[in-house]
Amino acid sequence: MTALWFLIFGLSRGINSVYTKKAQSSTSSTYRNSIFFVFIYALFQAIFLVTIPPFKNIPMTMDLLIYPTLFGVFYIISYIMLFYALGTGPTGLTNVIYTFHSILPMITGIFIWNDKLDLLKTIGIIFAAISIYLFYQSVKNGDKSKMSVKWIIYVVAATVAMGIAVIFTQAFSQRYYDMNKQYLVVYTITSSIISLVMFLMTKHKMNRPQQKDNAMDSPLPMRYYVYVLLAAISQNAVNLLFMYFLNIMPSTVLFPTMNSVNIIVFVLVGKLFFSEKLNRLSFLGICCSILSLVLLNI
Repeated sequence: MTALWFLIFGLSRGINSVYTKKAQSSTSSTYRNSIFFVFIYALFQAIFLVTIPPFKNIPMTMDLLIYPTLFGVFYIISYIMLFYALGTGPTGLTNVIYTFHSILPMITGIFIWNDKLDLLKTIGIIFAAISIYLFYQSVKNGDKSKMSVKWIIYVVAATVAMGIAVIFTQAFSQRYYDMNKQYLVVYTITSSIISLVMFLMTKHKMNRPQQKDNAMDSPLPMRYYVYVLLAAISQNAVNLLFMYFLNIMPSTVLFPTMNSVNIIVFVLVGKLFFSEKLNRLSFLGICCSILSLVLLNI
């Protein structure tokens, strides 16, 4: 049954990847467009979660609300830092480094929640890391951007912030059972409010040249909102399944498994929907990912 849920997770991740890319490609790459995307993306997720069953009350207690709220805060920080990292350094290497944010929740899983790590799973994690490296090597050739101190600061901050965000989700799942939907509702509402405030504040803090360089497309095409809606719905499926996996799998297995699934999905989506070539390194990366999945879940 877990394999079936991971198949659905992979399909949802693929749909999300396609429509997120389509949405972002239908507008210019400016800071304000990026922040607006986070706002409307989180808002659509929140609306969808609130309107589908099961309908459950959200207890307004500080200890329950603090986890998803802090996740939302660190998620926004991570997204902004990633935006700047992608704009100041090599795209492929940025995405590879960002993938390693899962190391932090794996460490907390081992030392705080006593997740076990045997020899086969260790080898599986190594193959997962190799697959990430091969994937980077397969896409780096067209990337002419150079590394800089500023880029290093941005990419490290983005990676660490996302790792911390996931730790709050991890901690919530350890403390509260059967409240996954409430967690996601609070996190998406928090993210939409924070990003809206940031969006409204950015214009007032920019001078005229900055406003021109960071202007938001107006009006945004209708297809943009359709793409964001489809991306948000599929992201909800990904999030709900992730919360479910946290309750049934140790972090030492879950996060490497998810990384391997994500790499397979990203390569296949690039090939099927965006006509990206599947070269030898990409194929080897998929093979390593599949081997990693087998070893991690024996």
